[in-house]
Amino acid sequence: MNVRIFFSFIIVTSVCQNYHCMFPTNFIYNDRIMATTYTYFRDPRFTYTLYIPASSSPLSFTLTVLIHGIQRNVEAMLDSYKEFADQNQCVLFVPLFPEGQHYIELISPSGNIRYDLLLLDMIDEMKNIHHNHQTINIDKFLLHGFSAGGQFVHRFGYLHSHRLLALSIGAPGSITLLDDSLEWPEGTKYLRSIFNGNDIDFQTFKLLPIEICVGDRDHRLENAERLKVNYVEDAGLFNVRFDIVPNAGHDSTKMKEVVSQFFQDVLRR
Repeated sequence: MNVRIFFSFIIVTSVCQNYHCMFPTNFIYNDRIMATTYTYFRDPRFTYTLYIPASSSPLSFTLTVLIHGIQRNVEAMLDSYKEFADQNQCVLFVPLFPEGQHYIELISPSGNIRYDLLLLDMIDEMKNIHHNHQTINIDKFLLHGFSAGGQFVHRFGYLHSHRLLALSIGAPGSITLLDDSLEWPEGTKYLRSIFNGNDIDFQTFKLLPIEICVGDRDHRLENAERLKVNYVEDAGLFNVRFDIVPNAGHDSTKMKEVVSQFFQDVLRR
């Protein structure tokens, strides 16, 4: 056997025993986008898909994380924000959670899965294992979710605001108010005990640029308005943007213009 080939085989085999996702597991191709899907090595039930703009090679890409709703349509989310990514040198990162909606509350009923920490570990894996992604800045990232994804992201923001450049909350079906008189997930009472010591860093969250967006024909409009009132009037947040999209129902693709503009405004500050 050729020594060089044999040596390479040993290295690849050894690495793959520890990191099952060293190689892409799927590709998304259509007439607009090409993206790569990887299996999360700690738990193959989870995957994440990356879109990296090919037009240029900047020293650093900004990471944009998109969280799907219960339809789990990764391709639609990638397609909606490809233009934003191309224009702003952003990498799109879309995790795929297994069927079921436990992720929206950040923690499984049994308490053995923390979906917020799982997302952060996926991001670390992408950066640390796939060495061709070293130009992606993961210290702080843009985060958007729609519907069930909107539920996930605003709860994620409470615990991890220090990791976010901006937070976009799209038409959440249920909301968690900044209210210590209400138990999780309706409010933030007992948050520290539920999440093993994690709590809201209110001063950091207060400075975070936040967008709440919803269609004017969406039956979740009332929830979105209630969350805005809680943030601005009850909690005193001053960096909250509220976008009502005209002639839009519960449709994630209708949000792409306002979300893209919001993220672009943040990046240009």
